Amino acid sequence: LRDSNFQSSQVMTLEFNSYLERYLWPFFEAEKATGAHCLSIALLINEKVRDGSVSAWESIATTGKDKFSGYFERMLNLWKDGELALREKTFVVQFWINCFQSLEQDFVRGQVS
Repeated sequence: LRDSNFQSSQVMTLEFNSYLERYLWPFFEAEKATGAHCLSIALLINEKVRDGSVSAWESIATTGKDKFSGYFERMLNLWKDGELALREKTFVVQFWINCFQSLEQDFVRGQVS
């Protein structure tokens, strides 16, 4: 994705193929996850929210909402590390905005409060 400058068509293709539900989230481990893995999750959640046709948080809620706290912490650390490019930072900020707009999800609310 980085090589294509995060083209929305590629992100949409990943979303269409359920990449978040089938690979990214099931195999996420906070201690081992790379920055690319974390950013990919954020991109696909952002795409789900933008599309609006499916619940952005449903796959996380049903297949491991207990991992969300570790993921959220990793996203904060990714930001603090200062290694993100400006475009990547915009995706992270959009992810946080989506989190604050999804406080009805208990696992999201627990992290942003």
